[in-house]
Amino acid sequence: MRQTGILPDQDISALFKSGALKSPRALDADQIQPASLDLRLGKKAWRVRASFLP
Repeated sequence: MRQTGILPDQDISALFKSGALKSPRALDADQIQPASLDLRLGKKAWRVRASFLP
């Protein structure tokens, strides 16, 4: 497993299988992308006030 950098989908899947990453709900097959994990929103949301400068 890499220490830094981008995690490929195989490593993301392995982290879930090993228990290093956990989710209260089972993941849908389309949530793990080639180098990302799509997270689902819950029933609560918080507004974060911030400004971004170019």
